[in-house]
Amino acid sequence: MKKLYFILILSGALLAEEATHLRYVKVGNEMGAGYRYHVKSQGFDLSLNYAPLFGQESWTSGKALYLTYPFYNSQTYFYAGAGAGFLHHTFDRSDKTFPTGELLIGYEFFPEAHEKIFVQVGASIPLTSDLASPFSALDPAKERWKPTVTLGFGF
Repeated sequence: MKKLYFILILSGALLAEEATHLRYVKVGNEMGAGYRYHVKSQGFDLSLNYAPLFGQESWTSGKALYLTYPFYNSQTYFYAGAGAGFLHHTFDRSDKTFPTGELLIGYEFFPEAHEKIFVQVGASIPLTSDLASPFSALDPAKERWKPTVTLGFGF
């Protein structure tokens, strides 16, 4: 109960500060749309994504991340995040859906402007016991995680 109370107080403190709300689209080897909310040096990011791969292979994912802007006070808008999500992977005629751990680093340009541009690199790491072939039938020993590189435009 004390933990829940602490989380509610922290959430209230975040909401009371001046916040930045960013709705965005992103393109790269992963395309998607999302919403980012941050207050000073911390925030949250939610997104839905799609990645067409080679031939009949693709993945769809949803992600929720906690973000930190470690150099916020020096007006440098580098950010890093960690969180969780899900990934639905389609290869040939097989489909798999499983939970993922998410890592993200990026940089936000024009932080004072209403429209923002950002570049980010991320990784989706499967949290599954099916290590035989979590992503691909091609080479399961080498394909245990999916990297992403995206360019985003926020408004």
